[in-house]
Amino acid sequence: MKKELIYVNEDFARKYESIDEANEQVEALKEYMKSLKKDIRDEYKENLAVLKEDLIIYKGLNLQVRQSFEKAKNEAINASYKLWENYEKEKSDIEKKINKLNDSLLPLTEKLDSINSSLKKINAYQLKEILDIIKRFSSMNKQEQKVFELLLEHKGD
Repeated sequence: MKKELIYVNEDFARKYESIDEANEQVEALKEYMKSLKKDIRDEYKENLAVLKEDLIIYKGLNLQVRQSFEKAKNEAINASYKLWENYEKEKSDIEKKINKLNDSLLPLTEKLDSINSSLKKINAYQLKEILDIIKRFSSMNKQEQKVFELLLEHKGD
């Protein structure tokens, strides 16, 4: 017959070793196994109770998290509504200021367009020629300038 070893607590080991008869040893072992079953069952029940408590705690924490997220969401929504309401209140004032600014810039824009149009009409070659004539005129002496003035006055005659 093959022997197998099992681990037992010290109290049972001493009790088992003190029994001489095999039948009594078997009965003691059965009794020990029943007590182990009961201990395991009791431990299982305790663990189950602890798990139930942990589950209740977990559900409570989960509820707190959901409520916190709900509160944060509501605060964010309310803040965005307030921002939108402030924008709506200030929108008409801003539009008035923009329209006033546009109205004040319109004459300036028209003047700039007119200047730009005039500048486009200037013939750069003729302008250069006029500047050259002015330079020559300024380098002339008084008598030459008078002759030049007479020529200009009677140019079309």
